[in-house]
Amino acid sequence: MFALGKAPKKSKQEAQKERRKQRIQKEQKKFTRIRILRRGDFFEVDDKKKRPEVWRLFPRRLDIPLSFLFDFNDASLATLVRSLQEHTLHAFGSKQKQALTPMIPYSAAAALFQTNQRIRFVLKMFVNRIRLRKFKVANDVDPVTFEIPKKPVNIVDWTQKKIYRFEASSLLGDIRTRLQHHDYLFPDPLTPRNMVTNLPFTLFQTINVYEQLIKWGYMHWTLESLRHAEYNISRFALLNNKQLSLKALDQSVFASNDKELILDFIEVQHQYHGVLFDERLYKWAINSKSCQLNKKIEKWKKYCYEYHAVSILYEDPGEQINRLNRIVFFTKELCKSTNDLREIRAMGII
Repeated sequence: MFALGKAPKKSKQEAQKERRKQRIQKEQKKFTRIRILRRGDFFEVDDKKKRPEVWRLFPRRLDIPLSFLFDFNDASLATLVRSLQEHTLHAFGSKQKQALTPMIPYSAAAALFQTNQRIRFVLKMFVNRIRLRKFKVANDVDPVTFEIPKKPVNIVDWTQKKIYRFEASSLLGDIRTRLQHHDYLFPDPLTPRNMVTNLPFTLFQTINVYEQLIKWGYMHWTLESLRHAEYNISRFALLNNKQLSLKALDQSVFASNDKELILDFIEVQHQYHGVLFDERLYKWAINSKSCQLNKKIEKWKKYCYEYHAVSILYEDPGEQINRLNRIVFFTKELCKSTNDLREIRAMGII
């Protein structure tokens, strides 16, 4: 029980909380309260009603504790700094909508923002290094060479808390193949992936892989183009449409096991020159390993590649016609060599 007329004594912890609260309230009186509407198109500023003549978007002194800036995330703070020059701010709840003039230079605000970002970056790096020490290595050998990587490229998977290690040449080869992927003659690039989990790389992982490959001296034009496209696979396909189309054509004509493209081209040329087309004969010639036949088939493949590349490389109709006429002139002699192929087949040369 307490004596009448005397307030109860506060405990030591309650007294500390009260003093801390008073100190915070005292500091808050020096600054303007800022409210950011992240989902809106405008910003509202709250201030004390007792002093409506004092409007500030930032504290008067720039050497304040950086905890003031840590209350905002990166996007909100950057938007707030940009709004100093792009938007007109009005008093919150004001009926007259009196325009406010920022009292801090844009350059000083930008410098303060950059200082805050540097500190945030250093702290994030420090925390990430501590977390990485607890991660385990998922694979000991490279899935392509089945050996311990001599030039390892580490990929960190934060969701699984694991580290994957690949040989630099193997990983670059897989990335190059996926970026040059095609469906027949149509480019269809795919996002770089983790060769163990088969999951696509995140933006951070792709950037990290790019830097590690440069460190080991490995690079390819597809990966460099992906970087210039800001690691956007759709933009990469749009900016490199000609190069990817030519690569798809080259793979379809020279490296593909599907011989329909070259057979269709030979048939079209025979019909144009009025020569009978023997499909079975040319199927046998294409699959044959005879050196004498290979020379003729390689010429057909060369003109087939040039025939389809005309529409990719040249947009002028007149130039396209000139190029096609040149190809037709050379294929005329090849069409006349059908009898030679029949004689070689009759002799049993394989």
